[in-house]
Amino acid sequence: MKRKSIRKSAATVSTELADERCSSGVEGLDDILAGGLPRAGFYLIQGDPGSGKTTLALQFLLEGLRLGEKVFYITLSETREELLKVARSHGWSIDKIPVLDVSAVENLLRPEAQTTVFHPSEVELTKVSQLLLDEVRKAQPARVAFDSLSEFRLMAEPLYVTGANF
Repeated sequence: MKRKSIRKSAATVSTELADERCSSGVEGLDDILAGGLPRAGFYLIQGDPGSGKTTLALQFLLEGLRLGEKVFYITLSETREELLKVARSHGWSIDKIPVLDVSAVENLLRPEAQTTVFHPSEVELTKVSQLLLDEVRKAQPARVAFDSLSEFRLMAEPLYVTGANF
């Protein structure tokens, strides 16, 4: 009985791996990552202000658009206008990227508009979380950029850390 070879050519392996990868939109980075980031993962980009996190997020989403994927940008830290400035500085258009600017829905989070026994930070976190989930469910994107987790983390700080007194 003749055994079949299970060896695959480098080109076949490369093609199969590329199907499981999600291009970052940065050629050199994709080369290092063997074609991009593994699909269906969560990736945290950390860096100082001005280090390029927003630029990388926009490149990632623009690459998704180029490939025909649905994309979504959620911002808690920068306004849409600030994102437009970043994009323009690189000669990009982000007109086709849906942006959820959570700072634009502040009236939803205003403490004076709420009647509750909960601390405003607890209500804010709950409402923002629900808003994010609802919007992502509606958009059903293949790629999401979330800017920034540090802003979201601040909403989740325990009450004793934020100095609440009862």
